[in-house]
Amino acid sequence: MIARRPATLRERPDGPGRLFGRETVTNCLSLFLRMPYVVAEPCINCKYTDCVEVCPVDCFYEGPNFLAIQPDECIDCNACVPVCPVEAIYPEDQLPEEWEHYTQWNEYLANQWRDLGYNVTEKTGPLDDAEAWEDAEKSEEDILTWDV
Repeated sequence: MIARRPATLRERPDGPGRLFGRETVTNCLSLFLRMPYVVAEPCINCKYTDCVEVCPVDCFYEGPNFLAIQPDECIDCNACVPVCPVEAIYPEDQLPEEWEHYTQWNEYLANQWRDLGYNVTEKTGPLDDAEAWEDAEKSEEDILTWDV
């Protein structure tokens, strides 16, 4: 099943929150508290886990064909960036413009996969056809998620 793009605050089924309520404060703060690192499009259908092996806080979560960083758990250590063989991980402020939406995707998917228990803490092999996908054209529509 292909995941739907994360909804904006206005599109969320629970709305943007109550005025001055806990959710409203949390949503407003999240606009200012930015994600240190973002997994972007090159990870789709590759899922190398070299990044997971060096992460000191285990902030990576895995879907069937993509990894995501949980923004509240990432400590901005930069350990994951140089070890990614497909150069899929960027500091948020250096994320290429065409991949800026992956900031939302990482938070949305990492939270979903965390709730399902898909925290990945050890290096595993890449997907079987990872090499073939390294230079292939792909998009967020190719991201698969676990059936809920």
